[in-house]
Amino acid sequence: KDHEIEAYLALLAEAAATTAAFPDVCLQIQPQQCATASLLLEQGDSQEAEAALQSCPAEPVSIVLEAWHAASGGCGIVPLGILLVLHPSCPNSPADVQVQGRSDAALNLEQRARAAASLAAEQGLPCVFNVASELHEQVANMSAQGESEKSCQKTQKWKHRDGQERQAAAHFKPMTLLLLRLDHMHSRAIYCRTLSKWTSDLDLTGRIIFKDRLILILLEGEEEHVKQYLVCHRTQNVDVDSRGRKCRERMMTVALHQPSPLGRARGFSDFREASVTSMLEVEQLLTKSGLDVAAARDAIGLV
Repeated sequence: KDHEIEAYLALLAEAAATTAAFPDVCLQIQPQQCATASLLLEQGDSQEAEAALQSCPAEPVSIVLEAWHAASGGCGIVPLGILLVLHPSCPNSPADVQVQGRSDAALNLEQRARAAASLAAEQGLPCVFNVASELHEQVANMSAQGESEKSCQKTQKWKHRDGQERQAAAHFKPMTLLLLRLDHMHSRAIYCRTLSKWTSDLDLTGRIIFKDRLILILLEGEEEHVKQYLVCHRTQNVDVDSRGRKCRERMMTVALHQPSPLGRARGFSDFREASVTSMLEVEQLLTKSGLDVAAARDAIGLV
């Protein structure tokens, strides 16, 4: 067991180095014990990380690497992701590599990522860093070929006049709903202030819902703005760790991301906190946005 934990720690250390080297690459780890240990390692608490790994099941570790690039042929940004499935205790076995999508760019990336994983296995080393490097390079190339995010934002930018009037450069589009679940916040004030800025910049409305230990983020707005929000939330500092250092969100779950049943209408006129005491109040807020409560229950395990 000690040997396995050492192997897990080596893998998670490489994952942390990968995140530091490629801030544009979002990294998610499963099972949950490994994700928790990774967060503890980032906070410098190696003993607690080892304790978290004690209960880790003897199964392969899944790591999702995702980065976003400017779309070609139109405004917006789209994701490109890689799924790695590997067993830390068997570093000589190549990781299983799957790339999202079947475009020429995705197939090319998959071939390069598999080569990087095989090379790492021959050397008895984790492959996360090398595979992330291939993803980073591919996304940089694709962004250079597509329309830049800055240019897109200029054509989509909303102008606020007298605090009320909104005028779009592009035609008005139907709303999109986004429901996120957070594991925790170390600093509620810093977290909520950061989200308020992002939602204001992107003309998103909704609520941060607090009910006991349940934390939900409900957003509504144009699809391109919702996607840009997700990029911010995954790649920028939003909270502080136990030592007061700025950190990014590592344990966010996208529960639902779908067109709004309200069409062009919005359920909320602003974005702010909502502290409630019952699940009925949670459901009322979800219903106000047009969200299907039964679907939300399935997605985030509401009881």
